[in-house]
Amino acid sequence: MDNKDVENDEYVDELKDYIQNLSKNTEWRNDYMDNRTHMMFHDEDVREEGKQLGIAIGEKRGIATGKMEAIQGTIDLLREAGLPEERLKTKVQQQFDLTNPQMQELFK
Repeated sequence: MDNKDVENDEYVDELKDYIQNLSKNTEWRNDYMDNRTHMMFHDEDVREEGKQLGIAIGEKRGIATGKMEAIQGTIDLLREAGLPEERLKTKVQQQFDLTNPQMQELFK
């Protein structure tokens, strides 16, 4: 209780006894550790699922918005510089390693 010793408290004494008994119970300790390990791996699985979901959504949407805007800005600059459209498309696809659907999205 707030890192203070509590004496003469029936409830606290009961809790202390309960915890001591549990710590001596090897079956309970093993189950506890198994559950703890299971939860640790479950948390890792959930994080990995979230990461994969984020990637899948990103792939479904095409290019991430920030990257899309940067590439679009580059395309606009190269157009203003007079680079022919077909050469522009080839250079952009190679430079940014874009898929055909991503290119279609950029060159609508």
